Amino acid sequence: MRRLCARAIGFLLAIAAPSAIALADTSTTVATTLAVQAEAGTPTVAVSADKFKQPVDRMTLGVYLGAIPANAEINSCTLRLVTASEVPKTQYNGVLLQLFDAAQDAKSTKSLAVRPVNADTPAGKVVELSSAGLCQDLKAAKPPASTAQLRLQTTNADAQISFYGRAAEPSKSPRLLLTYVLPNSWPGRADWSQPRRDAQQSGRSPWRIYNPDQRYDPSRFSVRPVGSNSFADVSPPLLLYNRQLVAVSGEANVQFMDANGAVLKTIALDVKPKFIAISPQGWLYATGENRIVMQPIAGQGRAAIDIPEAQTVLNPPTIGADGSLYVVTNTYVYAYPAPPVPVSLANVPLWRYRTGAGNSNGVSTVALSEDGRTAYVVDQQSGAMIALDAATGAEKWKREGLPISRAENDPMPVPVVADRAVFVTNKAPTGSALYIVDGVTGALLGTVSGKDITAPVAGPEQSVYYFRDDALRRLRRDAAGEKFEEVGAGNCPNTASVDLLRADQSGNIYALDRKNNGFLFVAADNSGVPASKCMREAMPGLDSASLIIAADGSVYGYTRKHELQAIVAEENNGLVLSNQFLKLSQDGNVLVENNDMTFRATDVTTDPKLSLPANTNINIVADKSIVFSPGLRIAVGARLHARVGD
Repeated sequence: MRRLCARAIGFLLAIAAPSAIALADTSTTVATTLAVQAEAGTPTVAVSADKFKQPVDRMTLGVYLGAIPANAEINSCTLRLVTASEVPKTQYNGVLLQLFDAAQDAKSTKSLAVRPVNADTPAGKVVELSSAGLCQDLKAAKPPASTAQLRLQTTNADAQISFYGRAAEPSKSPRLLLTYVLPNSWPGRADWSQPRRDAQQSGRSPWRIYNPDQRYDPSRFSVRPVGSNSFADVSPPLLLYNRQLVAVSGEANVQFMDANGAVLKTIALDVKPKFIAISPQGWLYATGENRIVMQPIAGQGRAAIDIPEAQTVLNPPTIGADGSLYVVTNTYVYAYPAPPVPVSLANVPLWRYRTGAGNSNGVSTVALSEDGRTAYVVDQQSGAMIALDAATGAEKWKREGLPISRAENDPMPVPVVADRAVFVTNKAPTGSALYIVDGVTGALLGTVSGKDITAPVAGPEQSVYYFRDDALRRLRRDAAGEKFEEVGAGNCPNTASVDLLRADQSGNIYALDRKNNGFLFVAADNSGVPASKCMREAMPGLDSASLIIAADGSVYGYTRKHELQAIVAEENNGLVLSNQFLKLSQDGNVLVENNDMTFRATDVTTDPKLSLPANTNINIVADKSIVFSPGLRIAVGARLHARVGD
């Protein structure tokens, strides 16, 4: 028997095998766009054949695959090209394109993909080649090779077609569009990796908190300082990655800390950051005045993006699930590929979209759709929400008639994606209108009016939550799934000055009343809906625009002096973890239900012969003690994180 009675040293006591074994139901599909180098970066490249059907001009394409995780399973592959000239109508049969592996012999007849292009195809037309054969070839070229060489040719007699190579307009350059599956997409590695946690700007932690019969209704919250350091004024001031706190010390030192503020790792940057973020793949992004530095947290290598001097980065960049980067300046919205990329392409955007911001700086940060295929921004000047193709920057739709009320120094409202809808207030940090826009069609689904409407957070069952007119509200789809209806949630009086809202995966709501130095918590019921009264605590000095929720249910924030504080809920019940409680399958190989979860109590005891299979990914947090009873079995690949004390 082992009893942990002292405060844990470090953020969490981690008991985990070095390699993970995960189930298919924990996988996630990621969409990504990769830059392609064509013919040493020439502006246009011809593809042609002579009258004897022999290829004369070929297009050789190099694709760097280093940004695709080694354990990813590629499942769809499309080579996207843009025609640089019209195909003459005299070529009545058009041009049949053939895509080969360039590593093969030039006479190989086994093509990866074919695509006919009609004789009357104009310049500027998108041509896509896609096949299972292309995917198979790319799978074989994954790390350690990391580079795929493709060859495009035709054997049509007297045929010729030209495509853009390295075009002046980035979206016309060759691109490879992929989707891949990550088999171990367990929550919590990038616990809170950007200002509103994810690329959907959801404001919601991926972790669930154990809450049987609404018992997670703390009698009070305690506040404690985290270390004794003060940190830089960056946005967000604090992140969480792999259970570690991340903040900027001095001008350009990024520190990784445990729960007590002890520094575990420091990364020195060559740029003074205004904004910081971390990708799920473990790259740190630091945005300065006109430069973005990308640094792997583990290992070597660094890349940089130079923003034109006449432009200013307006908001924290958005990091996609693949590690891609979406940057908003006062002139353009830029998309950059996920690192690492070849040096010759490191500073080249995938695409750019011109906005009307000018000197007004009135363009929001980007929010991505849940499938990563659409990028949404809000433009103050035109009063519009704009949907862009995340792979190409092409405008999908533009919903006007959404006036934004914003003074010169006010932040722009942030679009929030929940399922197929996008939500945005007319003013930040609180507004008088909340617009609901269909993320697929751009149709206006409704407008909610009132006073002091906070930016919403995404909740369960396609809902969002927000404060309006001094009460917590829930906006959900009606029974037909076509319209949204507003209902009450919880019992929270005196919330007129609340301007910051967060949530966890269980549906618990966390809010910050910065004007009155207050912290609010609303516990969810078993269906994941905030239902109980607000627990309100005075938090003098807490002034964080980036309140974040850790995997163990603790909340972290900044004081006005740029010091770190933890807000910890106190639970007065003991807890016994058993095979039956954790819903161990009959064969003992998987946890069926209570996984990816935090269990929190005053005292925690494991049942004798508790078995934790390979897919286990749980947190145990106890105020006083954790007892591991005899016979505990932890399979290779299991992730068990335990901590005692605050």
